[in-house]
Amino acid sequence: MSDAKARFDFLLAFLRDPLSTGSLTPSSRELAIELIEPLPLHGQTKILEIGPGTGAVTKVLAERLSHAEAYQGVELNSDFLSDLGRRFPKFRFLEGSAEDLLGLGVPTQSLDGVVSAVPWTLLKPATRAKIFSQIRQTLKPEGHFTTFLYWHLLHLPVGKKIVREISKSFSRIERSPIVFKNFPPAVVLHCQSRKK
Repeated sequence: MSDAKARFDFLLAFLRDPLSTGSLTPSSRELAIELIEPLPLHGQTKILEIGPGTGAVTKVLAERLSHAEAYQGVELNSDFLSDLGRRFPKFRFLEGSAEDLLGLGVPTQSLDGVVSAVPWTLLKPATRAKIFSQIRQTLKPEGHFTTFLYWHLLHLPVGKKIVREISKSFSRIERSPIVFKNFPPAVVLHCQSRKK
């Protein structure tokens, strides 16, 4: 799929259901690279991508993962899901919500990393709490979770609230520099799993 087609498909998905797509455009390559930067991508690693959409982050993971079995993706949008399956036939994709990762068959403490492009500001706090709990339960104790917020939202009450919610589940949160080569500009949150 060309970048132009991916942007067009993403825009159509947003126009059909802006509360689940959450953006007019897919993540940029620069944002994707920043999202996967702390993830262990070699050896017997296991990485889960939540909300792969049109595959912007998936494409970078495909270039860098040492083997396809390391990847698993969870996507709600069935149109995106069928396109992802065609573009990345060696990767495993599950249709469903990140609210139920364990129910989708993701084992407890099995993942080295989780990367997410979920539109957090569009979700209710209870939904976010369920997703953060599921991520924490599926990560190994030393696992990494990366996600992002648009830069302008970090300074608004909703952005601050989301960072506080994440900090209840993850012991360390580091913010990336602003990724200006994304629309809108974004900041990646690199999170380390809270040990029990």
